[in-house]
Amino acid sequence: MEVVSQSMGALRSTFKIINFSLVNDVLQLYNTFCIKLDDIIWKPPDASVRNRATKSKSKRR
Repeated sequence: MEVVSQSMGALRSTFKIINFSLVNDVLQLYNTFCIKLDDIIWKPPDASVRNRATKSKSKRR
């Protein structure tokens, strides 16, 4: 939902209302999608091994 307020004719501000109850669901969907997308995209064999090793290290930080 988007609420737009207009003041003094030329100035226009946009306010977005975020439903925080859906944020966790969206993040879970995004993470699942990215994991599956990484498996679909073709990469040279050595690049995919490095990518998986890098992912596990970055998650530990």
